[in-house]
Amino acid sequence: MIITSEQFTELPDDEKKYWHYHLTELPRAQAAFPDLTDKELAPLQPIIDATYGKVFYFWNTDDKYSIGEPTVLVIQDLPE
Repeated sequence: MIITSEQFTELPDDEKKYWHYHLTELPRAQAAFPDLTDKELAPLQPIIDATYGKVFYFWNTDDKYSIGEPTVLVIQDLPE
């Protein structure tokens, strides 16, 4: 899920910890936009960088099958 910076400011403080800021997290995750050329991405990058994201995983990614309660992965908690 992706929201704007304005929407992020409306979230309760205890919810904000589950969201990541794309300006810092996209480079950390080595995110790529393979369908866009560098020229096409250039005007979009500042808009994308100013958004926040939240990732939902419905199973422990170390498990072979989706068994048990769904969990939310907090990207900030991942090792570098």
